[in-house]
Amino acid sequence: MLSSFAIPSVAKSSPRIVHVFVALADNQHQGIIPVAQALGDGKDPQRNLYWGAAYGVKTYFKASQDWELVWSGRGAKDAILERCVFKSRMNDVYVVADAYEGSQIKLAVSDFLSAAAGIAKEKVTFKMRSEEVSLAIAGDANLVVLCRA
Repeated sequence: MLSSFAIPSVAKSSPRIVHVFVALADNQHQGIIPVAQALGDGKDPQRNLYWGAAYGVKTYFKASQDWELVWSGRGAKDAILERCVFKSRMNDVYVVADAYEGSQIKLAVSDFLSAAAGIAKEKVTFKMRSEEVSLAIAGDANLVVLCRA
């Protein structure tokens, strides 16, 4: 299921920021129809159905000619196993995607709702081509998206 919520009060001209919250598929904790163990391991983002598999968020954006992976690493919370920042090759648009451990689906949904309500505020800072970039995400993003089972 894909949910999104625009935050009109934060109408910035540039850059535009999309923050994606992904609760990894987890056979053990989510009560989903079981998938292959590798795809349903909520602690393994690299092979997870919603993140690292063929049409997972990270794999999809990485394979796209329209997007460039400019940074990846751990998220600000222990539950965020990986955070990726993608930049559009055509526009001044960034996608910040967070892979939440599958057992932490409630936290992923709660963080999404807090961001959609404009309550949660966060910045992500990284180096891109030897330049420091800082992006306002969560409740300050232009669009927030929730990907979950």
